[in-house]
Amino acid sequence: MERVAVWVSEYDIDYSPSILNLLDCLARHSQVDLYLSRVWARSSPVLSRPGIEVIVIREPATPRRLVRSARSALRRCLRAVVQARVADLRPANRRHLTASAAAELARRRRYSIHVCLDPHGLLLCTGLLPQARPVYYSLELYLEEDLLRSQHPEPVLRDLRAMIAQERQVADRIVGLVIQSEERASLLIADRGLRPELPVLTLPVTYQGPAVAEKSTALHAALGLDPETTRIALHLGGMNDWFSSIEIAREFASVAGWDLFFQGNHRREYLARFRRVMREEKIGGVHVSRRFYDDLTDLEPILASCQVGIAWYNDISKNLATAGRSSGKIAAYLRFGLPVLAKRYRSTAEAIEGPGCGVCVDEVREIPEAMCRLEREMEVMSRRCREEYERHYWFRAYEQQLLGFLSARSAEVTSP
Repeated sequence: MERVAVWVSEYDIDYSPSILNLLDCLARHSQVDLYLSRVWARSSPVLSRPGIEVIVIREPATPRRLVRSARSALRRCLRAVVQARVADLRPANRRHLTASAAAELARRRRYSIHVCLDPHGLLLCTGLLPQARPVYYSLELYLEEDLLRSQHPEPVLRDLRAMIAQERQVADRIVGLVIQSEERASLLIADRGLRPELPVLTLPVTYQGPAVAEKSTALHAALGLDPETTRIALHLGGMNDWFSSIEIAREFASVAGWDLFFQGNHRREYLARFRRVMREEKIGGVHVSRRFYDDLTDLEPILASCQVGIAWYNDISKNLATAGRSSGKIAAYLRFGLPVLAKRYRSTAEAIEGPGCGVCVDEVREIPEAMCRLEREMEVMSRRCREEYERHYWFRAYEQQLLGFLSARSAEVTSP
């Protein structure tokens, strides 16, 4: 593959290990043109790698977009000044083009393959290049049946329905599918009417680097906790209703010797309700990070400080119910040897209980008993977590498979 186009829209790159691994891998073997539209978190060092050119597609100016762009520019300026990286203010490998100019550029360049991330990336690519035959890389499942149970406001639902309908119209252009599990592949293929013989590569959410056995007390020190008497259970991913954050905190109040730490991009309304409940019900031992870490490496001291990871997904969509090998938090927990406490689904049972890396339960009220088991088997489970990570969640195990899959699709596209 001499030159590859990657298309991302309406997704934040910096804390998506799947996107970062894809870009890092491709940049070591080919020239990558990364087309971005409405992507706000894009300051990862990976984007400045040699071999990657970033093409930011400018949106038509509106007051709301101008305000958002100004805020984003201010954040980048402050980060560059604080970190003494003035070059970050205007990276040399980035171009800002209108949609028509980006389409013209893409037509002139001879790409061996296009890789589109999720529906928004696919529609961005095929909208500018109607003849493109891309590989579809699924990060999140957008299924029509999930919309029936969705809690989104009606305007958002209309947009999602329209997006799915538009994607079905270009589904016959897809030459290959990269997705986290066979379960998710079968759901997406059926929902979009993709051809059953479509080539599929299953690639879980993965991270770079080996498993980490060393522990830290950095978080204990920051929270004023004694590491000899208090263990920490970690919940990554932010607070909201579909994680049952309030209910989980209530159950942890009865688990002696454990504190609970929430880290992520919390929904503002839910966080206010969470704090009110904790205060009114006098629930202690619960901590909420004031900082959202958008660089994955910044999370490592926190992960190394904790003993258990929580991955709770309520059954409001197939996207959440199939989260086992598509969950970035589960992969992160396993890398640092944190046994996982999760809600039971087929996907989480296979990813966690199958290899003996944690406990799955059906109801929140079962958490205290599950924590007792995790505490009893902590050492054995922690070792199994690290082993499972290196078998199934270390990206290096998939790099050649991914390159071979894309090369094969490239040969199909370019053959007479």
